[in-house]
Amino acid sequence: VVTLPATWNPVGDQIDSGRDLCDAYGWPIAEVFDQDIDRSASRHARRKRKDFEALLDAIEAGRGRIVVAWEASRYYRDIEAYIRLRNACMAANVLLCYNARVFDLSKSEDRQATAQDALKAEGEADDIRDRVLRTTRAHAKKGLPHGRILFGYTRRYDPDTGDLIEQVEHPEHGPVVQEIFERVAAGETEYSIVQDLRTRGDRLPGVPWDYYHLPSMLRNVGYKGRRVFQGEDIGEATWPAIVPEELFDAVQGIVRNEARKTARDWSVKHLLSGIARCGECEDTPHLRVMKN
Repeated sequence: VVTLPATWNPVGDQIDSGRDLCDAYGWPIAEVFDQDIDRSASRHARRKRKDFEALLDAIEAGRGRIVVAWEASRYYRDIEAYIRLRNACMAANVLLCYNARVFDLSKSEDRQATAQDALKAEGEADDIRDRVLRTTRAHAKKGLPHGRILFGYTRRYDPDTGDLIEQVEHPEHGPVVQEIFERVAAGETEYSIVQDLRTRGDRLPGVPWDYYHLPSMLRNVGYKGRRVFQGEDIGEATWPAIVPEELFDAVQGIVRNEARKTARDWSVKHLLSGIARCGECEDTPHLRVMKN
């Protein structure tokens, strides 16, 4: 038996329920897949579900006879994912089980029933996404912060309700942000700035300064008190600006200068250009010469 538990918390309860079901029917558990708890199962997901892929591999390899889950939406919230799972189960003659019901996908009525459940799960996922987008859009129009806190800011929350009160400049990180903008405006390179920042300590606890931190920071209009929604500046934000507008605009004239770009073209044009790779580490990018 291959058991696939929930992709959301409380995972432990759903794993226990799956184990209880297997015990009740005398199904030995071959594998448990529980590493996708932070991954969306919908078609809007941005990250791949590694354990779902591992489950398909296990089915195709014949390592189980029944796949058990809490409910249909724990397998998929995407018709394409359902079809992949259905086809894998049919090819390997593996049964599907959820809501304590076993489906034999070689039977037309079971394929129709599971397909209807898959459509319902996908529809529920789309409804949730639409509600979240409406709420996010409404907050954006009001200039309210959303998502990850910009470096240089901190947030204050109501101790009783947990509601956001305000986003304000961080007493230590805010001045660092303004210093970075001022140094770039004065003509200093991002490379030398990062080198200096590294000597002062980590950017955040356990997160050292790296070169990729500055390009996005220097282009983020949030630092001059503007709110962005889906890549568009939609108005004034509710938080204070760390960087004055004149300084921010001056830096844009520098960092967006086409003549300043140093990115290399790694397309294959010459022998070994963009081809050479490390013989030890297969997953690393192509080899390149670093400044050090």
